Amino acid sequence: MGDPRRAHMRVASVATLALTLVLVAFPVPQSVQLVVLVAVVALLGVPHGALDHLAGAHLFRPHLGASWLPIFLAAYVAVCGLVIAFWIRFPLAGLLGFLAVAVIHFGSEDTEDSAPPSARRAADDSSTSVARTMEIVARGGLPIIAPCAAHPEEVGRIFDLLGLLGTSPGGETLARMIGASWPVLLLALAPAAGAAARDALRRGSWQPLHRFVEIPVLAAALVMLPTLVGFVVYFVGWHSVRHTLTWVVRLEPSNPKRGFMRFARLALPLTAATAMLGALAWLLLPGAIDERALQVVFVGLAALTIPHVLLEVLVESFS
Repeated sequence: MGDPRRAHMRVASVATLALTLVLVAFPVPQSVQLVVLVAVVALLGVPHGALDHLAGAHLFRPHLGASWLPIFLAAYVAVCGLVIAFWIRFPLAGLLGFLAVAVIHFGSEDTEDSAPPSARRAADDSSTSVARTMEIVARGGLPIIAPCAAHPEEVGRIFDLLGLLGTSPGGETLARMIGASWPVLLLALAPAAGAAARDALRRGSWQPLHRFVEIPVLAAALVMLPTLVGFVVYFVGWHSVRHTLTWVVRLEPSNPKRGFMRFARLALPLTAATAMLGALAWLLLPGAIDERALQVVFVGLAALTIPHVLLEVLVESFS
């Protein structure tokens, strides 16, 4: 059976273009956008990182034995709590740090998951490694820089709600500063795209360029759609689904359907716990309903992303 990630790229590209055209023609109210953001991120976005306990077992079980799970969970929750506490105390630093980590996280996973096996094997070559690093910057920066360049006022309001109101620079100013860096995306993507184009000419086939098709598709969606909708399209429809499919293939290489069922069972406990904690935070936070929802989603994603990335680094370092 073929790799489901290839089918995902085709389906997601068509669906993204169709959804973009429909929502540009028939915009939805921001209240609806917010409901969709919360629901889809909770149900489909969070599960893609909910198998961290498998990496934790790989790292800690050989050294801690049967007690590895409570120790791992305590450490994981402690890191999440430290991220939230840091964000509350230093909101500007928290936001900038999260954006920087998000670029690396999104870029590395998207580059790895979209690359064919031959490209992944060639990543050890020094010139290829440089191109891959720059591709990580381009892919990871796209979902952050494109909305800032296209919708600085809208992104600025979100930044302000995340704790920047009254700080310097303000949310909109920061969004414009980030958005002005869009030429970096083109420069960073050039080496990898150029290498793929040369490979395509040598083979007489467009196959090496297929994995770059998603970039203009995503760029169009992120520029044309409202910020929250564009984020959902990228984070859920592309990043989360593709990483989930990577796990599906890893769990059951020859049977994606059975792999998905295993993934769902394994991801359910941490997904449910995260959703309950998010709902509790939303109930306890002060402020308007929509403001609290945005704070829970984005600060919560930051709190989950940092230990997830740290765990990936530890796995790579000790494997």
